[in-house]
Amino acid sequence: MTTRIVFAEGANVTVTANAQEVKETLARDKQAGKPFTQLQEQGGRDIYVAADRVAYITALSSYST
Repeated sequence: MTTRIVFAEGANVTVTANAQEVKETLARDKQAGKPFTQLQEQGGRDIYVAADRVAYITALSSYST
């Protein structure tokens, strides 16, 4: 399952982790004071997400486009 991360500015990115994992990872890194969380974008590239810029995340089914 993949997860879409939507940022406060409206941009979005799809990552390969499930929504619960993304939520926990972002929260853990933010609490630890890390400015960015490393995730893997759909397609295999590493990306770095600033947790304080995330508006919401949503789980995508394997059938979503």
